[in-house]
Amino acid sequence: MEGFRLLVAAMAAKCRDVIRASNEEERSLPKALHPQHLLWMCDQIQEHAQTSPVTKLHRWIGYVQAAILANRMLDLEQIRAMFDEVKKSHRVSGDDQDLVDHLDVDSSFKLDVGGQG
Repeated sequence: MEGFRLLVAAMAAKCRDVIRASNEEERSLPKALHPQHLLWMCDQIQEHAQTSPVTKLHRWIGYVQAAILANRMLDLEQIRAMFDEVKKSHRVSGDDQDLVDHLDVDSSFKLDVGGQG
């Protein structure tokens, strides 16, 4: 599990680089999807990667990924490639399903919000 915390932190750093390098911004989107907020989220993911619940880290990185798509900074294939690169650089083999389920357009995934009996 510790390796996946580091992986999510590395993914947040990569997302931050993409956001900073992009000139794209969909001004019609809510402020929570604007680049400034996404940069803050990436900083928070990295800062709290060792102490936050893994499910929260996964939710946040998924949100940032979706916002990158919404702002048209990258397309789905580019995001997949970016995260494959991060996984390779951290020598992670196999998929952590919580990190990749939402990137598969042919598969619906169940959102587990917890607290359900």
